[in-house]
Amino acid sequence: KTRLQRVLAPHHKGVVNVNLILERLDKGLPDGISTARLDELVVQVCDALTIEHPYYKEVGGRIMLTRHRKTNPLRFSEVTRQNRDLLEEDFVAFVEYFAEALDDIEKDGMRLEAVNPDLTTDSIRTLTESYFRPGERYETLLMRVAAGIWRGIDNMHNASFEMIRKSFKLMLAGYYTHATPTLFNAGTLVGQLASCF
Repeated sequence: KTRLQRVLAPHHKGVVNVNLILERLDKGLPDGISTARLDELVVQVCDALTIEHPYYKEVGGRIMLTRHRKTNPLRFSEVTRQNRDLLEEDFVAFVEYFAEALDDIEKDGMRLEAVNPDLTTDSIRTLTESYFRPGERYETLLMRVAAGIWRGIDNMHNASFEMIRKSFKLMLAGYYTHATPTLFNAGTLVGQLASCF
């Protein structure tokens, strides 16, 4: 119950009934269930309760985000290093050179209240299945995009850390997002960030 209450965004309170989620869950839970399996069941219950109110899908999305953080604990620089064969050589060099500064920006976004509360179970599933590189989570994807765009043409000298931070935080909070080619390709060998010409 406490964990469910912690993931509620302010606008969920008074609308999302945590006791109703728990009541639906309580029907036939086996003893010794893992937290990963329990999270999956909570998400399924939240999806089903969408007929009560759409906010339940958002609560399910927040459960998925917290689970994804637990299963993908690496920092941005570590995920970049792990995926170096998929990424542009200059991008990897930039991230390695400025690893501490970039990891600090990502760390600022790790508070759940900093994340867009409108992300639903469907949006998290789509990101997980289609957009994330191996080991990435929501914050890592957004850092790859922000750093890929704002690192500067000459990589090491004209990088705008303020714009990387600002872009990351605005995307994280849900103020905007980039087009699919940017989400897919920022920092990668493909490098194509535009949807059309």
